[in-house]
Amino acid sequence: MSAFTRKGLMNAMSRFNTGLVLLPCAALAAACSHTIPQYTAKAAPPPQYNAPTRAALQIPVSQLPDSALPVTLVIDLSPLEQTLRSTMPERFNEAEHPLRNDYRWDFVRDAPPQVTIQDGTIRIHTTYTGDIEARTMARGCRLDPIYPVLDTVAELELRQEGEALVLGAKNPQTTIELKAESESKCNMFNIPVKSQLAELLNRGALDEEVKQAVDNGGFRIPLQSVWRRLENPIAVNVTNINSQACLYGKPVEMAVGTLKGTMQRTTIPIMVKETPTAIFENSCGKPSSKSMKLTSGSTLMEGQPYKVLASVGMPYPVLNKALQDKLFHQQMALGGLMKDNIVIEQASASDSRGNVLLAIRTAGDLNGSIYYWGVPRLESGGSILTIADLEMAAESKKMLDDIKVGYWQLIDQQLRSKLQTAARIDMSDRIAKMKTAMSGTHKSGDLTMDLQMARQQPQRAYSTADALVAEILFEGTANGTAPVAMESGPSQDKIPSKAPIISQRPSLM
Repeated sequence: MSAFTRKGLMNAMSRFNTGLVLLPCAALAAACSHTIPQYTAKAAPPPQYNAPTRAALQIPVSQLPDSALPVTLVIDLSPLEQTLRSTMPERFNEAEHPLRNDYRWDFVRDAPPQVTIQDGTIRIHTTYTGDIEARTMARGCRLDPIYPVLDTVAELELRQEGEALVLGAKNPQTTIELKAESESKCNMFNIPVKSQLAELLNRGALDEEVKQAVDNGGFRIPLQSVWRRLENPIAVNVTNINSQACLYGKPVEMAVGTLKGTMQRTTIPIMVKETPTAIFENSCGKPSSKSMKLTSGSTLMEGQPYKVLASVGMPYPVLNKALQDKLFHQQMALGGLMKDNIVIEQASASDSRGNVLLAIRTAGDLNGSIYYWGVPRLESGGSILTIADLEMAAESKKMLDDIKVGYWQLIDQQLRSKLQTAARIDMSDRIAKMKTAMSGTHKSGDLTMDLQMARQQPQRAYSTADALVAEILFEGTANGTAPVAMESGPSQDKIPSKAPIISQRPSLM
């Protein structure tokens, strides 16, 4: 560098208030070494860096997906069977009956009642043996033996009481037949004997007894335990990244379907509306608790894919190691009047109010830190996370221009392309790990969940204090199964209205 050129450059640089410490030149023909003065960041939310600040990036709130999760409750209705058997009397006779002065009858149950429950329909089959005799000479007749056959049919219904479903019976109807071997030599009644038996056996009282036995039995199916299981996260260990994949179902409401199956294994389909999210965490957190909400099935979605909004993060320490590995000791050679040789000593990234701040410390003919701003963005179908719109910080531009007007453009022409290449982050492995972790069979107490994630769609990328985050919407199928022990006895948790919420409506499934 000639004495004239050096003198002109020093005069120009003295005009800047920030100043520049010029190191002595090794020789007139060699380029001078420059030092960028350190500068302190303006106030910004933690963490703070010795770096510029930028206005907070407005990150829109994520739209959580609405998903419908079919859950099958499995109930054993055997306790109800015992109650229904007891509704069939062991004996019928004329005692206390209005016709006791005209007729005598006595029927004894010849076998325990046969009770079946199929798809929510109760059937009670009972047989009797006995006789009927007229007490007056005018109607003198005796039928012996008589074999009445009683078949009672009723429908089970479900109603909500507090945090449980309570069983009730509706529309019980009893039909009375006579076995073919019954005595039929005479008839002391004005109507067929079979029809008269409805009055003698008080069929209306039998129907009411069946209804009251179920209604007053307090047969409850507790749902709160199922709701709590649905609120608990599904946690899957991912060993090679030393964290857990945490799936939070976030149930909103449940719609109850109709009873299906046999007495020992009756199923109740529940359609659960959820807004599921998933994230990698060191340890899955506790869910927020919401009050259980029950509705009818018509208000919820069905037949739709199960959607999960997953947040897949790249921690800044991992990103910084990758940047350092790619950029360490890379050189930038500037031509022209300033034949500077600049070496990258350190590269790091951090969050600053939702933006990504890249800090590049150089050595050689330029000593100091240069800062770049960028915004995270998803590319290649969400598998690549880039830092788009890279721009050198205004403070760095000024510091470089204090060395020589236009010096920042010379640095930027070489440095920015290196940063853009180094900051391309392949997220495909982490996304695949999240997909694999969610897919499969998962247990949460008695609740078994089967999930299969088939498709994925990129949503957005953003920066947090700890990581760059890619949001991916996964779609697939999901269903759950939960055995529930039915309780019985007077309910302690009743609501004022006992109107049925489900009454043998078409199945949700």
